Amino acid sequence: EQINGKTEMVSVGSALAVSPSVFPNCNYVALGHLHTNQLVKGTKNIYYSGATTILRLHDETPCINIINTNDGSVCKTQLTNFSNIIKLSASTQNDAIKKLKKTNKTDLVYLEFEKVSSLSNPDIKDLKSIGPTILSISFAAQKNNRKALVANAKNYSPKQLFSLFYQNKTQNQPSEQMLQLFLSLMEEENETTNA
Repeated sequence: EQINGKTEMVSVGSALAVSPSVFPNCNYVALGHLHTNQLVKGTKNIYYSGATTILRLHDETPCINIINTNDGSVCKTQLTNFSNIIKLSASTQNDAIKKLKKTNKTDLVYLEFEKVSSLSNPDIKDLKSIGPTILSISFAAQKNNRKALVANAKNYSPKQLFSLFYQNKTQNQPSEQMLQLFLSLMEEENETTNA
């Protein structure tokens, strides 16, 4: 991409952004990776195909492109999603089990616990064995703790912040060896930045 007369590489996440002009003159170009079926801006025939099923709460209805090889026209055809995506809120594991048993076995579930802040691996395995596919398990208490931690981050040392982060992710205290490794990496980064 040209920016102020210089050629710059553009990327989205770790994927490089490519100019539509690099594609040959074709009737249809199919690109992947994006969830939503869409035409590349400024083109007439370059599409992101999109996912064929909904896997997130706010995904659009999936569709496929049918290309008329005679005139190059593209017709989007919506697909039927055989699974409903639902969000369940539960207070406890027993509450979650009751709610999961009431859902359709083909449902895809985002499960959020309101009062529980973590589950053991056997507890998670028990929930997943009930039937509907659980796409995600989240904990409202952890979200609230993260917000409070971010709001008060300036009151903690880097060692304390790392320790809280580690506990939040693993539900365990970091070992002294892990803390020392973190601090040595921070020191190394500071030396590189200040050099």
